[in-house]
Amino acid sequence: MKVTNGVPAIKLDPASQNRKATEIAQEGRNLKEKVTMSAEAKEALKIDQEQIRSNLQSLSDVREDKVAAIKAAMDNGAYNPPADKVAEKMINLSLFESLYRKS
Repeated sequence: MKVTNGVPAIKLDPASQNRKATEIAQEGRNLKEKVTMSAEAKEALKIDQEQIRSNLQSLSDVREDKVAAIKAAMDNGAYNPPADKVAEKMINLSLFESLYRKS
């Protein structure tokens, strides 16, 4: 055994190294991780989810500030969307509605 900086350096023969590596790999295969939550954590998670749902439901689907800006631009004659973009949106909406229309 050789000592370097106060730490012994242990050399294993190749067969011992392979055996040790195999043992470590086998131990890793036998380990199974499991996570459990306490009742308090589950309740806190449930409350958080309910709060998030409530907050999302209270949000508007319409961005009022953007709508107001576009309305003002239309009133001033300054709103000129590209015709190809308008046509593309109209076609996409039509295709979407024809595919997903509830009959």
